[in-house]
Amino acid sequence: MNDITSTTSTTSTTSTTSTTENDNKIIENRFKDKLVIFILGTTGVGKSKLAIELAIKFHGEIISSDSMQLYKGADIITNKVSNEEMQSITHHMMSIIDIDTTNYNIGMFTSTVIPIINDILDRGKVPIIVGGTHYYTTSILWNNSLVSFDNKDDETEETIEQDDINNSSSSSSSSSTNREYSFEKLKQVDELMANKLHKNDSRKIKRSLDIWYTTGQKHSDIILKQQQDKVERFSSCLIWLDCQDDVLEKRLIDRVDEMVARGLVKEIFEIFDHPNINQQTTENFTKGVCQSIGVKEMYNYYKSKKNNDSLELQEKELAQALMQTKTRTKRYAVNQRKWIKKLSGQNKLFIHKLDTSNLNNWNENVKQKSFDIINNYLNGKENKIELEQEEEEKEKESDEESKRERKKSKSSLSQSSNLDEWKKYYCEICGNKELNGQLQWTNHLISKKHKNQKKRLERQKLRQEQTKNE
Repeated sequence: MNDITSTTSTTSTTSTTSTTENDNKIIENRFKDKLVIFILGTTGVGKSKLAIELAIKFHGEIISSDSMQLYKGADIITNKVSNEEMQSITHHMMSIIDIDTTNYNIGMFTSTVIPIINDILDRGKVPIIVGGTHYYTTSILWNNSLVSFDNKDDETEETIEQDDINNSSSSSSSSSTNREYSFEKLKQVDELMANKLHKNDSRKIKRSLDIWYTTGQKHSDIILKQQQDKVERFSSCLIWLDCQDDVLEKRLIDRVDEMVARGLVKEIFEIFDHPNINQQTTENFTKGVCQSIGVKEMYNYYKSKKNNDSLELQEKELAQALMQTKTRTKRYAVNQRKWIKKLSGQNKLFIHKLDTSNLNNWNENVKQKSFDIINNYLNGKENKIELEQEEEEKEKESDEESKRERKKSKSSLSQSSNLDEWKKYYCEICGNKELNGQLQWTNHLISKKHKNQKKRLERQKLRQEQTKNE
């Protein structure tokens, strides 16, 4: 296991020698707008690699916005960069809380990370934000994002972590044990959110009610106000690393295999063996470091080993765990992509998209282009209109599958941003199944399950009519 600490030593000599005299002049003047660099992208596209290269070039320090890398230990599970990979670049917000912590929340993160960013800027350096936890990234980007307006249905770390909003204040309340958490209660206090949430989605219902109990405000009111009043904290340069679907899928599968070879299973077993970590304390592995992809998936294999089951059964459990881990990793990457598209479209933020599909051309396609983009910002010469037109031309060249994906993302984006216009649908054909929003309704109508049920009912009706005629 790598010995990762919250920060490393000061910036390396490599950084100093590789920075030209012209770069130093740029660095001295860049803080007129307090530039903060954000490296966005899915798992497996090279965010950490680019962040380190940028930190060396532009005299920067790296801040992790990955909610799982906050925990001490679990270095393989959470994919932390090693001390060697850091190249003596200072890293913040890594390995700073005990591994059995379950009540860390986004408010705590923001209150810690914003002073760090300001300190980096005050010292004449560039803060570089890198990580995949979207709630944490937006809490840095916007000055009023402690309650997210995103309505994610994905099973990712950040959606679960967001449930802990205001956890510290709510848990200290003497009346917290008397709180009612039910869909009917939500309908009483916040009809808009009740209209958007499924009646069986207890996790999101509890989140909305916790916000109401703690702040006295409706969750929906906070969301709508945020949409109207969002203000960027800093002058930001956003770089999005992406790659072709088939390339990304192979990288993600290979990454899981590589993590297993490095000791992933052993590290997860150490978590299960921790005296303060179990299904109860982590609410079935949905809190704390146990949210990391692979932990919950390995639990049946862990139990099989502890029970001394047959080798055949153990191997079966391990194979199942690895398959589930790879599946969840791929799903997580899909949801990360959707969020970035939503970030650029819904918030009208300009994002520079770079293709990392061909690693042999990394220096030309990613590293140097990133240097050029940031130099333009630091020199005040960025021409966003021309860059945006260039990006749009690249998008037009994408294949039909990517176009369909963007169309679906825009549809989902539109719904998520219009909370006050949200509508529920009920399918009589499928036993009054509840669908939340136009996108779910549209997808349901074209689903095989709905079509098969419709055909079955039509055949049943036809037989009944034939029986009557006889």
